[in-house]
Amino acid sequence: MKRLFFAIAVLIFYNSALAQEGLNGETEIGTDGQHGEFFSQFLNYDGAKIGFVGRYFKVENVLEHGEFAVGPNVSTGALKAGLRFGYCTDHEVMTNLVISLSLSKTAIATYICEGKFSTNSNIPTTIYQKFFFPLIPRGNFLFRIENLLVNKEIDFLRIGAEYEYVLSQTSHFFIAPFYDPPFQNETEGKVGIQGGLRFL
Repeated sequence: MKRLFFAIAVLIFYNSALAQEGLNGETEIGTDGQHGEFFSQFLNYDGAKIGFVGRYFKVENVLEHGEFAVGPNVSTGALKAGLRFGYCTDHEVMTNLVISLSLSKTAIATYICEGKFSTNSNIPTTIYQKFFFPLIPRGNFLFRIENLLVNKEIDFLRIGAEYEYVLSQTSHFFIAPFYDPPFQNETEGKVGIQGGLRFL
């Protein structure tokens, strides 16, 4: 499955015509500095009325699964929203909500919320949230915050910044250092970094 997603990502990277028709994607790798390496390959199609999302996700020694969801898109000028419903390969029902607000031609504020609800008692319910807010008019330097709740308890809260470097009209590289404060029985926070490629 990983090879399939990688092949599609490469295709999108080299075929700007596909990207202009609503296909976009993200390849992301990162670590929390304490053996929490992760890899994600995300693909998204945004049509005028409907959208699709597919993702391969792996956290070292923790989980590995695929996610697939489809649902409606709505748009009112600068404000856009997409709601997806689907399934994960480890037997979870998932929902995905993306809300974006265009502040200018290049600056977009984005909120993402994903809920995964297990159909298997051995797998916990999770709520993941991500928020981007541009800090400069060009929109390539952003405030970024990510949060994961596992069975209503905070697993991580990554607070940091993101810098985007434009590679071409339809793709850019990003790097995002973060700080994750201590929770539950942790005595110290984690400093980490993530980065990757986006295909627009």
